[in-house]
Amino acid sequence: MSVSSRTSQLDDGMEGPSSMFQDPTAAARTNKARPKRKHSSTEAESALWDNLRVQDEAALEASVEAIRENTISKKSRKMYTSSMIRLLQWLYVNRKEVLTKEFRELMERQNIMNLHYVPDKDLLHDILTRREIKPIDFENKESTDPKCRFTSTAFITWLEHLRSQREAGGNSENGAFAFSTLSGHRSGLFDLYRHYGFEMPSDLSNSLRKDFKGVKRTVAKGASETKDVKVSSGKDPLSFEGYKILGNFSLKQTGTEWIFFRTMLIICWNLICRANNGIKILYNHMEFFEDALKIYIIHQKNDQEGDRPRDGKHIYANPLNPDICPLLALGK
Repeated sequence: MSVSSRTSQLDDGMEGPSSMFQDPTAAARTNKARPKRKHSSTEAESALWDNLRVQDEAALEASVEAIRENTISKKSRKMYTSSMIRLLQWLYVNRKEVLTKEFRELMERQNIMNLHYVPDKDLLHDILTRREIKPIDFENKESTDPKCRFTSTAFITWLEHLRSQREAGGNSENGAFAFSTLSGHRSGLFDLYRHYGFEMPSDLSNSLRKDFKGVKRTVAKGASETKDVKVSSGKDPLSFEGYKILGNFSLKQTGTEWIFFRTMLIICWNLICRANNGIKILYNHMEFFEDALKIYIIHQKNDQEGDRPRDGKHIYANPLNPDICPLLALGK
């Protein structure tokens, strides 16, 4: 058979030598195994595009920044910022060499021929909020001179300066800092590093830990040897007699503010919780369990991330003293 005639046979669909050994159902099975391609409609693709595309980039970035800022409460952030403003003012006056070059240059541009210039609090607050200028060399890379590095010695010296200034004020009740106050300043320093995205160097962290042991002993020794120092710190507790007097007095009042006051007072007393927790209690946080009202505290100061198991607290009616009955307070 010639080549031309063989070609014509294949073109006409005749069975050639190579096709004699093929399975006649193989082609059909192959066609069934191949799924047909589904083409998405234009409307579906457009909807998917709209779902994936960020519509408001600025709002999304602001939300992410708010999440990062929520690592600590607003009250703590305000306290830490105020503490670091005072520290930076003191460093500029007494230890200017530990401040970064760009921070010093900015302060010098604000200073107009004033030998006793102290950085403005609002300006420092703006700098700490924007985080565009580093006030201190967090990584100790700007200078090799040990005098230009921020050390635990500088921080403890600042705390001693605060203590001496307070004692010089002549107020016997507030003549000394409690250790919790000094510890709060240290927490502010740790937060300053975190706020700028740096981890405190291990040598500085270890030095602070060792030095604060001495600070704690000094404060305790001073409290034991000085008669003018207040032994207790914080607020005095409300006695049960005072609690009953307030409950009876507020029950006789007619204003809506007194109704709210009495309810908050009785609920917080029975739950042994902070007012900030009591004011956030909602209806879906309460349920009746046998002869008690079970209330769940969703967010607590000592459980900021909600990792602890939430066990409801039981409160009971007080038929013997309706002035302080929690169920009557909620009912009114």
